[in-house]
Amino acid sequence: VQTLMSRSDIAHVLQSCLHGVRSASGRSVRTPRYLVVEEDDFDDIDIQRASDNTNDDHCTHAHVHADPWQPASQTQRSRASRLQQKLDAADIQYPLILKPLIAAGTKQSHYMSVLLGRSALDAFDREMGSDDHVHTCNPSKVNSAATHPTAARDECNSKQQPPCQSRASNNNNSSTANRSYLFQEYVNHNATLYKVYVLGDTVHVYRRHSLPDLPPLSQRSDSTNWTVKFDSQRPYPKLQDFGFQLATSQAACDADPVTLTATEVAPIVETLRQAFGLELFGFDILLSSSKQRNELLVVDVNYFPSYKEVPNFPSLLAQYLTHRVLESRREREER
Repeated sequence: VQTLMSRSDIAHVLQSCLHGVRSASGRSVRTPRYLVVEEDDFDDIDIQRASDNTNDDHCTHAHVHADPWQPASQTQRSRASRLQQKLDAADIQYPLILKPLIAAGTKQSHYMSVLLGRSALDAFDREMGSDDHVHTCNPSKVNSAATHPTAARDECNSKQQPPCQSRASNNNNSSTANRSYLFQEYVNHNATLYKVYVLGDTVHVYRRHSLPDLPPLSQRSDSTNWTVKFDSQRPYPKLQDFGFQLATSQAACDADPVTLTATEVAPIVETLRQAFGLELFGFDILLSSSKQRNELLVVDVNYFPSYKEVPNFPSLLAQYLTHRVLESRREREER
């Protein structure tokens, strides 16, 4: 369970356990490529390349810090450049989705960003280097801050009703934890996310609306919002929030998403059950919309999720717990 509190640990386990796994129909399964960035005291740079026993690396683990003896502007340029080098080495291309390493237990764990290019990385790096002045936007302001950064900044500086709060002021988490991130490749997936709920041997799969398919870099313009922030517990940003028109992604919108079934994901369920040692858990799956790669991507795992979409969940849980008690009693009697 402790592993599921950190997106870094989750990503490492997924990257390892999903190697060679295929769905019931033969689709390949993996977790998106990722880079872990941890910021401590800006006193050193320690890069450690994470590798596995496969023939291609999907993850890199990096500790990125600044040199206190350099001017701030040089330090930030150096840090951003080194971070870009690590992204290149891990074969992670834009767009990227940026997630806090803390996976649960805080509101901040749900605050995420989509970075469309290097300019967004530079902006993120400046935020990382701002120390006590690093801010995170209030969920009610998150999309307006992404699409109207100047107005959001002015409002944030207002003393009457600030929409932002300082991360350093959060007593529940250290500033270091709040500035540790998972950079994950953004995979177009027909704006569809599949929520999988596991309750013992019972599996439920539900389709949800997700982030939009993003056009290639060549279609971006001056009106493009290079950083779009959002709260994953609220409605996702739409394509217009990124500065694109619907027509640029019409082909993806016209695609008829395939519905995943419990049977299709059964091999994944069993793999995760063994890897995390859980019987009550949930995970999120994306089906890549790329015609060249018919693959499933597991992007998150949750211990005892809400099960809010599962009909009669209290009754099903009671049945499951009763079954486990009877099974445990029978095993003791057979000893």
